[in-house]
Amino acid sequence: MKLLCYFILILPLVVCAQQWEALPNFPGDARDDAVAFALQGKGYCVTGKSDNGGSTNTLYSYDPTTEKWEQKSSFPGVDRQYTAVFTIANKAYLIGGYSLDGDALKDVWQYDGELDTWTQKQDFPDSARWSTVAFSSGEYGYFGLGASFSGLKKDFWKYHPKTDTWTKLKDFPGEARRDAIGVALQGKAIVGLGLKGFDAANHFEDLYSFDVFSEEWTAMDNFPGGKLSYAFADKIDTKLIIGGGMKGDQDFQSKVYQYELLTNSWSALDTLLADPMRGSSHFVINREFYLCTGLTGTFTRSKIFHRLSFSEAQITLYPNPAQDRVFLSTTNTATSLLVRLYNTQGELVLEKNTIDSYITLPPLKAGVYFCHLLENEGLIHSQKLVIQ
Repeated sequence: MKLLCYFILILPLVVCAQQWEALPNFPGDARDDAVAFALQGKGYCVTGKSDNGGSTNTLYSYDPTTEKWEQKSSFPGVDRQYTAVFTIANKAYLIGGYSLDGDALKDVWQYDGELDTWTQKQDFPDSARWSTVAFSSGEYGYFGLGASFSGLKKDFWKYHPKTDTWTKLKDFPGEARRDAIGVALQGKAIVGLGLKGFDAANHFEDLYSFDVFSEEWTAMDNFPGGKLSYAFADKIDTKLIIGGGMKGDQDFQSKVYQYELLTNSWSALDTLLADPMRGSSHFVINREFYLCTGLTGTFTRSKIFHRLSFSEAQITLYPNPAQDRVFLSTTNTATSLLVRLYNTQGELVLEKNTIDSYITLPPLKAGVYFCHLLENEGLIHSQKLVIQ
């Protein structure tokens, strides 16, 4: 009896970062500590503090298909910086911040990109604050930490857009802080870094994972780049991108790091094109990371607009059906995958490395099997196999 393995698999394996690319400058005033977000394939940037102290409430939208900016309806709240933002169901929510008149804020505004309209929602129910973290997962938004006139915060909240209400969750387990990062990844969020004072000793390097289903916190390994605040952070697929920021009052950074959730591993990406920067805004569209504005190491506010593109290496295992072996075709010839095949009793029946570009199939009973593909001992894909 011939052994047939119905087995054809195409999956993204490795994200390969290209170099940063300088695009035409942001059209508004140079600024730092603005907010940016993406809605339906377009990027937006608004608020922040400019050199001339003028209003930064003009909203600009960037279309990557035309590579042009367009002015949209201005933000109707008071001028501000250090504002938080998350997006839910093609709408953006801006929360709180620090007004250019020196007031702490707690108002919430919803922006609809399709209608180009702003709607004020119920205020955040706790103390007014700025330099917070915010992210969304599924149909909810999450918000917390930050600075207020009563001190630094570590509380954490969940926003329900359908009812325009907030629920208080368990506190962030680390020390209270401001200017931290918070990014949702596949049902979890990574929150941490930040500062409690501007000298290097008062910056943080700790990270925590928040499970949006159990709403529990778990400590992670420290950030490999050391203590950092005012960094930009966003996600591409299952990857967290962190860069820029500062380690001390004048120690601005240009390094960029990538964390891969599937393998629990860190790697360095291409450093920033511009001077070391903090307080940059950012958004992600179609696996491209856009960095916009910020404060340079010479304390000059910037209008930069840069892009870092990511591409996927594809793997194909064929033919389907197979007889004696399965071949590996990949655009990344250095890639090595470990294949583990299990029967329905959970017994390991095959363990083979694909570095030789094929897998020799041993004699196996006809039936259902489960194939696990691993990279650096991290599971990246699993699939049911039928062998006849």
